[in-house]
Amino acid sequence: MKKDEGAVCHCPNTATRLNYIGEKAGFGWRQNALRHSFASYRLSAVQDAAKVALEMGNSPQMLFKHYRELVTPDAATAWFAIQP
Repeated sequence: MKKDEGAVCHCPNTATRLNYIGEKAGFGWRQNALRHSFASYRLSAVQDAAKVALEMGNSPQMLFKHYRELVTPDAATAWFAIQP
């Protein structure tokens, strides 16, 4: 039954909820997908690996190794403009 408010699903934690929603939408959900997306888009947006590394609790070397130049600055602007 569709409701206008309340929980999307009755799952014990956020990871389980994201997996549930992904399954219902017809796609899988990768562990830490939002963290990885944040790293890629944030690094592209601010062009400052030291700043993003500090925000994430990572090293600049790790950011360069895994997240550098994966998205364009325009895509980063669009990603951070998403609102409910």
